[in-house]
Amino acid sequence: MEYKSEKNQGIKTLLIAGIPRAGKTSLTDCIERSDLGLTHVPSDRYILPVPVNSSFLMWVREPVCID
Repeated sequence: MEYKSEKNQGIKTLLIAGIPRAGKTSLTDCIERSDLGLTHVPSDRYILPVPVNSSFLMWVREPVCID
């Protein structure tokens, strides 16, 4: 899933989910080395817990999800 910030038009967020943690790290390491200008930021360190009335994908679209 790709998300473009409304406030910062030049910033894109690419959410990688559904593969084991070690697989995501290997994939993001390759993406960082690809010169696409992307940086790996583990979501579990910065995204607040998902509220009961929301899904993860809906929550990460909201700026308030960031700690």
